[in-house]
Amino acid sequence: MCDIVRHRLGKIYVSLSTCIFKNLAFEEYLLRHHDLENDGDAMLLWSNKPAVVIGRHQNPWLEANIPFLREYGIDLARRHSGGGTVYHDEGNLNISLLTTRKAHCRKKNLEFLAKAINDRFKVNVVPTSRDDMELQPGSRKCSGTAARITTARAYHHLTLLVNADLLVLSTSLRSPYKEYINTNASRSVRAPAVGFLKQDDASAEVSSVRETVIQQFSERFKECVVTDVDVDEELKKNEQVVENLSFLKDWNWIFGKTPKFWFENGSRKQYVEAGIIKEWRSVMWTARHALGRVALHSTRRIAASAPRPLSIAHVVTSRHLCVTSTRFCAAAAPERHEFQAETKNLMDIVAKSLYSDSEVFVRELISNASDALEKRRCVELTGQIAEGPSEIRVTTDEGHRTITFEDTGIGMDRRELLECLGTIAKSGSKEFIEKNKDNAEAVIGQFGVGFYSAFMVADSVVVTTRKVGEPEEKGLKWTWKGDNSYEVSEEKGLPTGTRIVIHLKPGDSAEYSKAERVKEVIDKYSYFVAAPILLNGERVNSLNAIWTLQPKDVTKEMHETFFKQLAKQQKKSEAFQRPCYTIHYKTDTPVSLRSVLYIPQHRFSMLEYAAQAHNRDCGLSLYARRVLIKPNAKELLPNYLHFVMGVVDSEDIPLNLSREMLQNNPVLRKLRKILTDKVLSFLQNEMKKDNEKYEDFYKQYSIFLKEGIVTQVDHSEKEEIAKLMLFESSNLKAGVLTNLTEYCKRMQEDQKEIYYMFSPSRQLAESSPYYELVRSQNKEVLFLYEPADEVVFLALHQFNMKPLVGVEKWAESAASKGEDKDKAEGKQFRDVDKKELLDWIKSTLGSVKVFDIAGNHRPSEHPVMLTIKHEMGAARHLLRTGEIKDLEHLVFLQPCLHVNLSHPLIKSLYTMKRTDPKTAELLISQIYDNALITSGLLKDTSGMVQRLNKLLTQLAGSKSTILTP
Repeated sequence: MCDIVRHRLGKIYVSLSTCIFKNLAFEEYLLRHHDLENDGDAMLLWSNKPAVVIGRHQNPWLEANIPFLREYGIDLARRHSGGGTVYHDEGNLNISLLTTRKAHCRKKNLEFLAKAINDRFKVNVVPTSRDDMELQPGSRKCSGTAARITTARAYHHLTLLVNADLLVLSTSLRSPYKEYINTNASRSVRAPAVGFLKQDDASAEVSSVRETVIQQFSERFKECVVTDVDVDEELKKNEQVVENLSFLKDWNWIFGKTPKFWFENGSRKQYVEAGIIKEWRSVMWTARHALGRVALHSTRRIAASAPRPLSIAHVVTSRHLCVTSTRFCAAAAPERHEFQAETKNLMDIVAKSLYSDSEVFVRELISNASDALEKRRCVELTGQIAEGPSEIRVTTDEGHRTITFEDTGIGMDRRELLECLGTIAKSGSKEFIEKNKDNAEAVIGQFGVGFYSAFMVADSVVVTTRKVGEPEEKGLKWTWKGDNSYEVSEEKGLPTGTRIVIHLKPGDSAEYSKAERVKEVIDKYSYFVAAPILLNGERVNSLNAIWTLQPKDVTKEMHETFFKQLAKQQKKSEAFQRPCYTIHYKTDTPVSLRSVLYIPQHRFSMLEYAAQAHNRDCGLSLYARRVLIKPNAKELLPNYLHFVMGVVDSEDIPLNLSREMLQNNPVLRKLRKILTDKVLSFLQNEMKKDNEKYEDFYKQYSIFLKEGIVTQVDHSEKEEIAKLMLFESSNLKAGVLTNLTEYCKRMQEDQKEIYYMFSPSRQLAESSPYYELVRSQNKEVLFLYEPADEVVFLALHQFNMKPLVGVEKWAESAASKGEDKDKAEGKQFRDVDKKELLDWIKSTLGSVKVFDIAGNHRPSEHPVMLTIKHEMGAARHLLRTGEIKDLEHLVFLQPCLHVNLSHPLIKSLYTMKRTDPKTAELLISQIYDNALITSGLLKDTSGMVQRLNKLLTQLAGSKSTILTP
């Protein structure tokens, strides 16, 4: 039974979007997520720009006029519900009614809509037994209907024609292919006549009909909320709507969902499954030696190498498409043409100085063939031509010293042949060539001259071609015999596409007539070209270019396989088996970019680290439309990120001579910035997501990140790298690592500086007088254990607008404040005793070692502390790397010796300088050297060792008053 009861609540959504895909995406979202229990039944109202919408199980080529849709920019969509095909435009009102499955009733829905419309307008809309609606019984159809039913929910939607363009509607739904398609797919039932409300009542408009439907629907509920929906805003915050939209716009849904079918047109028969041509049968007619018509019947199976959209041609029914006339025609004499002057100059540049390696001609000609196939595919998508096999064939003949390139692409007509092979293809002038004749790089990149690369290795070149759509007698032949001219003649019986036969020069060039040499070049440059490449009949490119796929479609196993292929190409060791991190990144702004980046899971040996310091290759390869432009493209990432492996593909890199000269390319600079930012931000996120995994990465690669901070000029980039560095902290347990960002969050409110300390170990750091001083004020200190860390902090200088300060530098000012406090309190030593002791220490050590001296009564385990006017880290770096003689560095550093007058050793020293002056001198010298050791400034230890031995000898003989206050 189908009854509509009066509910308490209802809700109406009015979409502000006119995009069919967005509205269908939001409709699907409502089906799954609208709260029927709390918000009640729902209605969605929407209108679209021109679009054709097919049912879930329908064939788009059978139901729609695809060439017409493409020509006029009319969208084609497949909905989730069943039913037939409908046409939408902004003169239609689309109505979706959402209920529970139990309450779902199309008949009652149509009755309430018909009543609402008939009460408001001077029309007579009636539901039919097929759940459609007509204007007058048995008259013009004005609405179709369809439904989607799930376990607990259902929606009923319909398209109401209010003021439709019937001519566009009729043309859009009139398929030119329906008599050639044999399928079990659901077929639409065509209405004998179609009408719209405005035909019967001129006052009917979409807006007024919408208001009427809203009012009638609201009366079914005690409470009903009406809300406008901006689907574009929903897309910004609602991931489910985004996923729905992506799914609905995907080729695999619109075309790939098509049930299997046969397309039969006379001698041509194609079997299509999931939108892919799986089998191709044809009857081909040709002429042999002009001896009459010979019919060659051949049936062959053609399996597509990779999924690609199906486009069926406009059908020519008056004759077979593959019949060559046997009428005798006298061949016209070849036309002779001279190359233009600038073309001659360009050919000279190509032959002598343009390419760094002659092998790139293979890459260039395969790239041209790939472009021709892509152009053909674009024409196929318009429906102007039938879809055919797509492949590139390379044939070598060592005996005849030739190499041949063939494609089944778009081909060339006479005008294109003369423009592409006889002149410079793009705008340019003889004056430009003359101006830059001594600068090959200035010419490179200005013109599309990939074809001319063949001249580096060729004695002669023959090109035969026929453009798709041209009759068979309109084939062309282009011949160059090594001089400044070429010939063009007509050639009959050619297949569509282009064939280039190169007769190679003797000597080094002859190696390209050997299959194994050509395979090396194809593997290097063209392995990921989309079309199959057949070398002497055997396919040589088989691995997918996974960077062109959606990240969600690439499995971990696919990444590992691809990574191993990259490692093999880059001649990495067998230890490179899998990536530690994978970055699959795509963007179209500010440049087109498709990339897959890997950070290898590898533990470097010391020998490997040393080798990379002098011989370092970038692990990224630059591609343009799947064609290798440059391996080891160091222009793509800064040197410190050389360990990143992968592929970067950009359509904005021109497929021309600039492949060999990329240094000044502005696109490369943009790519470098994008990729660098992406790698750094990715690693920052990984640090937050999985700290343990990141720490393992950091152990292997930290040295390169530190190099980046030291070598980069841009401070903002330095700070982004610095966010990746890890340290131990005085506020955390030993072994627990932190970073600069976390340190800043823990800083005291009045703290304006970041404190760090260099020490070989935490134990030594915590026993340092400098740390003792900073600890007394509860300041957090970062411990740097590697000498490189100290250099990094000196280069970084500040982080997040906060200066990086070594504790030794901070101790200088802190110690001075402590001494002023001692003076105020008048502790321990009298001023005269203090001055006497400090003067003796300074005179004993000398003014070089003690530029200045001060005394204090600070509680400390250390008798003295050394500070300098400069950053202590810079002083240590100078000491490690500079050629400085003994004591020279102290002259430059001007050290200040802070004496702890409260320390027992200093108190003993005051008495000892009178009772045992020689031992006192040994002792103060040793105390000073201890301070140098603590600060890392002791250059020569030999003198200290001798002195220490003397002190120990005296102590053993009990001949001194050491440690006697």
